[in-house]
Amino acid sequence: MQDNFKDLYIIEEQYKKILKESKDVREEWATAKSAYDSIHNKKGSYVSFLMSKETGSNAEKKMRAEATDEWTVFLDGLNEANKNYLQAQANKEFYIDRLEFARSLMTNRREEIKNFGG
Repeated sequence: MQDNFKDLYIIEEQYKKILKESKDVREEWATAKSAYDSIHNKKGSYVSFLMSKETGSNAEKKMRAEATDEWTVFLDGLNEANKNYLQAQANKEFYIDRLEFARSLMTNRREEIKNFGG
């Protein structure tokens, strides 16, 4: 009986620790998502800005603008922001899975204590 209560206590403490850690992970995810969204939303405006520096038809302007080093640097930044966002998403999902697993263990342990007296 004591072992089940001890196990439940350990699981609950682990759950609290994971929950605390997951707060930081959720904040990192929100920051990464916000950064990616911000850069991604500027993509059209930035290419338009670069096109304004060029001459010729719109198709020629766009082609020249997208061939600039400035555009390449912008895309590199967008790709880096996307990579950070996807990594943060994976970390967030990992913590969600850990929390669900710990919840399931606590529920099972409580049922055992309830049904079998510990």
